[in-house]
Amino acid sequence: MNNQFSTAVGGELETNLKLHNREVVKEIYGIDDDKYDELIAILRSGDGELPEMTPSITLPLTPEEQAVLNVPEPEPVEEIEIKPNVGYKGKPVGDQLLVQRVEREHSSNLIIPPSAKSKSDVGYVKEVGIEVTRAKVGQLVLFDKFASIGADISLIDESGLERQFLLLKDIDVMMQLEKVTLDG
Repeated sequence: MNNQFSTAVGGELETNLKLHNREVVKEIYGIDDDKYDELIAILRSGDGELPEMTPSITLPLTPEEQAVLNVPEPEPVEEIEIKPNVGYKGKPVGDQLLVQRVEREHSSNLIIPPSAKSKSDVGYVKEVGIEVTRAKVGQLVLFDKFASIGADISLIDESGLERQFLLLKDIDVMMQLEKVTLDG
């Protein structure tokens, strides 16, 4: 039989059984030797649950016990965002092209909150693979919203800033666009 108590923290009775000797526990709870032995057996086995018992007296805590109870709460740690000092540059291969989404402009004066906006299906082509035939670097294109690959990736742009790009297949480009101003 293992004479070690479990280290799990339980109720006041369990704590007192672990901290104090037989005579002190008997005095605190007003119990006899048989009841004490029964409680110790339950505690050692780990199988049963200790009964609810109210202490009949309260003993002053020793300095060591007080020190354990007065452990200060750890101060909250301020979370800071650590940006990686490594980024990635890349060039698409084969029939892949790299597109940077742009927001569609609209002529109304309505302000649309970001939560109501859907992701744009328009973007500028930043890089192309050697097999791309539908678009050139710098072109504004309309692409399939449900593109077959459509991987959102973060890369370092020509100015050294990390930006979000979309990796698409050539077949996902639906139309080459040109920006025009409408006179009203």
